[in-house]
Amino acid sequence: MTGWDRLLHLIAAPVTVRANGGVGQLWPVTSNPASTTGDGPEIVLRAGVTLADLEFAPFRPTVLNVPGVRPLLISEAARGEGAWLVNGHGKRFMTAVDPRAGLAPKNIVSGAIQKQMVGPDGSGVFLDLCHLDGPFIRSRFPTIDAHLSAIGLDLARDLNPVAPAAHYFMGGVVAAIDGRTSMLGLLAVGEVSCTGIHGANRLASNSLLEGLVFGIKATDLIT
Repeated sequence: MTGWDRLLHLIAAPVTVRANGGVGQLWPVTSNPASTTGDGPEIVLRAGVTLADLEFAPFRPTVLNVPGVRPLLISEAARGEGAWLVNGHGKRFMTAVDPRAGLAPKNIVSGAIQKQMVGPDGSGVFLDLCHLDGPFIRSRFPTIDAHLSAIGLDLARDLNPVAPAAHYFMGGVVAAIDGRTSMLGLLAVGEVSCTGIHGANRLASNSLLEGLVFGIKATDLIT
């Protein structure tokens, strides 16, 4: 099957569940898997289903930004342990943006990084942990350290290139906690849905609530 040579099959069902995930791949850098292309909200929008909060797309400030390498989220906890954000000249820039420097809220840090990346210099932004205790940093972040080592970077000794990345999507198909939408027989569960439990930014572990707890509630409507 190539190009537009596709066969369309009609499958009639009393209930249809959308669980397509988010829209992260609409941005050039995202922590999302490749499948999150926004098809879920787009398909139901064409069917007249109610969507909401599409402007709420939080960004994580420090995602690995290496061409040809899948973006890797480098935890905000790294900045909590004392990591610095520096530009291509090795200069810290967050101290001039906010008194909390790298510990400022994510939207402030992400915006400052973006300005560095698109400014007249455009020298990139890096996470610098070189001034911290190497063995401790590696033991504190073993998974991140292993991923970086696999591509030839050292979390504790290199300037690791980072960029803001689209993360969990707040908007989507308006749905109740059991998945019901504005269309009879259509349920939406997980990141494709907009239940209102997050607000404008993802609250820790609420993604598990949406995907697992609300998913189970949706099955009660089917069985």
